[in-house]
Amino acid sequence: NTTSINSGQASGRKNLIINGAMQVWQRGTSTTSSGAYQADRFWVVNQGTYARDNSTPNGFQYSVKLTHSSSDMAIGIPIELPATGNASPLVSGNTFTVSFYGKADSGTEDVNLLCRYRNSKFSSTNQVDFTGTGQTFTLTTSWQRFTKTFTIPTINANNTIISIEIEGIGATVYLTGFQAELGSVATDFEHRSYGDEL
Repeated sequence: NTTSINSGQASGRKNLIINGAMQVWQRGTSTTSSGAYQADRFWVVNQGTYARDNSTPNGFQYSVKLTHSSSDMAIGIPIELPATGNASPLVSGNTFTVSFYGKADSGTEDVNLLCRYRNSKFSSTNQVDFTGTGQTFTLTTSWQRFTKTFTIPTINANNTIISIEIEGIGATVYLTGFQAELGSVATDFEHRSYGDEL
């Protein structure tokens, strides 16, 4: 059961991110290695600690705790495209909304949410940025849900993923509940079973 391509799914698998609730941690639960994965599908860039945590908003089991060290950290999630240069079901000119839950360990922390077509997770060759609208993301010591709606660009023929990244993390933060969906509205988070995510 779906509505139009630009208004998202009425039911079923609306979240294009796998493991958005951070349930699956097959590689371990803590690392200090840049570029590493711990929560399945989520990579972290720059030095600091990337660990599983039990601090969550209501309805979630785990979050990722990023403990800043020296350089600003970033966390990224890929959405693998069905084929190189094929972004279906995304349509150029339509809208795409990303949402997540976040909080800071103390004080406040401003972060940036970016969305791009890429050839691979760290390659800027043929990169195409999504044009975004939305709020400035200021994490506080309370869990909040943040959303940003992007306009979908024309994909490059060599792109293989959509890279969603939160950058500029210069403090200890907690994140979970990542969702990416068609349309301009951030709907309720789609909880899926551990088995489905695995």
